[in-house]
Amino acid sequence: MEGQVKIALIGLGKVGTTLLKKLIPYENRGIAIVAVLEKNSTSAGLELAKQKGIPVYLDEREIIDMGDKVDIIFNLTGLTSVERSMKLGQVKKGNPHTVIVSRTVAELMWRLISEEALPEHTKIAN
Repeated sequence: MEGQVKIALIGLGKVGTTLLKKLIPYENRGIAIVAVLEKNSTSAGLELAKQKGIPVYLDEREIIDMGDKVDIIFNLTGLTSVERSMKLGQVKKGNPHTVIVSRTVAELMWRLISEEALPEHTKIAN
């Protein structure tokens, strides 16, 4: 996968599933979805990821353990605790390579890819 941007998606609810659907067509243009994490076994995004052969994980530490095999991690759970946990894990692993996308950037991305309102649980507190 040399020369590709390797992406992991944490959370395949409404936002994560929408982003997954938007990214899949770009896999032949240098984007590789190398991992997803979703704990809800009935998520439509989880089913899509499985159909596409994307590795599925249940713990964000497993994705952090992938090190520089992931360029960008999108935390789409809306949980700052997940973001904090991933950043701490990244520091412990000594991985300065991987970018963990903040909730602010995730909200910006949502506004760019969807006409729908951002789901309430994922909104940034003002």
